[in-house]
Amino acid sequence: MSSVGRRDKTNLSLDIVVNECAIGTPDGVTTVFQTASTFLPGTLEVYLDGSKLNGDKSDTDRDYDELSDNQSFQFRLDAENPNRMSVPPCQSEKILVSYVKASSLDPC
Repeated sequence: MSSVGRRDKTNLSLDIVVNECAIGTPDGVTTVFQTASTFLPGTLEVYLDGSKLNGDKSDTDRDYDELSDNQSFQFRLDAENPNRMSVPPCQSEKILVSYVKASSLDPC
């Protein structure tokens, strides 16, 4: 995992987390996983075995939903839809996340 500080045009420091291991046990049953820190809504990116998953809220075929605590996400499963996962991640699969920390909104 790496965390990179960047400044945007409003002179706020953005704390970006890249390639953090998601908290939770991929066991073929668990669908909810967490990040180590709270994230800004809409900045979470989830990768399963190196492939970026679709988290676009406007897409009904998205792979996961950000949960309201802004520190968790849940995989969306659908055995009938070939565009979505049919089973939760299993033990051999690696889940990485990247996001902007919610604390990034604090001015320097």
